[in-house]
Amino acid sequence: MTYQTLYEQAKKGHIQIVDVRTKEEYEMGHIPGAILCDVQTLAEDAPKVLLDQQKTYYVYCQTGYRSQIAVMQLSMMGYKDVNDMGGINSWPFEIER
Repeated sequence: MTYQTLYEQAKKGHIQIVDVRTKEEYEMGHIPGAILCDVQTLAEDAPKVLLDQQKTYYVYCQTGYRSQIAVMQLSMMGYKDVNDMGGINSWPFEIER
């Protein structure tokens, strides 16, 4: 899926974008509409913020390393459709602050 398609699908609510960086990194700038779910506390926080295990999630971090870990963790937790977007450094569109 292209970044343009991801962006459009997220705006329509068809997918959910998840930022697995720290709160401080998120506050410095994140993809619009992304939910924060820090990879360091993912096991505890995911059930509270990622409520639908059947929903399609696209996960990103700063460079792509933490997002890979988060995708594996979420899959092991029972989330059915979790995808790695890589790093926000590759995001070609605006970010929110």
